[in-house]
Amino acid sequence: MIRSVNNMRLNKRRLCCLIAASLLGVGCRAFDPDYAYISTSELTTRLVLDSPSVERLLDRNDLIAGKDWPRHTDQERMRGYQYVREHLEEFRAERHVLLAAMAKQPGVTVEGRQSFRLLRESSASCEPSGQSSSSIFILVRVSTGPSKGTEGWVCTKDVAPTGENVL
Repeated sequence: MIRSVNNMRLNKRRLCCLIAASLLGVGCRAFDPDYAYISTSELTTRLVLDSPSVERLLDRNDLIAGKDWPRHTDQERMRGYQYVREHLEEFRAERHVLLAAMAKQPGVTVEGRQSFRLLRESSASCEPSGQSSSSIFILVRVSTGPSKGTEGWVCTKDVAPTGENVL
């Protein structure tokens, strides 16, 4: 009787240790930078391969988006924002040019739901309407699956953050 009670306690301890170890493993992965993003599609996610021409496209759009505006005075920033509001259609046209050019760049299709490491952010919006400044191009490295190690630019609407995003 005593022996079976001791065996039951030992089995409970083993089970608790096993559960704790598995939870700890999942928790640690949530903060691993290699798993900072996951594709939102179960099917495919397209990455635009990084190249000097892609960098030029995104740099030009960073200027248009006002990435360097924080370095200016409040008055200069206000003039910049006012200029954008007054010429909104021009900026939308530029965004369409960027999206069309990015679509023509060489790319890689990542199959299935994969994890990505965030390498760099651009301020260039990937939303055609320009209404959402939260959807931007980010440079990522595939962390899992057959495309592991591949780097490319992807729109943040095609991936979802998980855990901590560590640059």
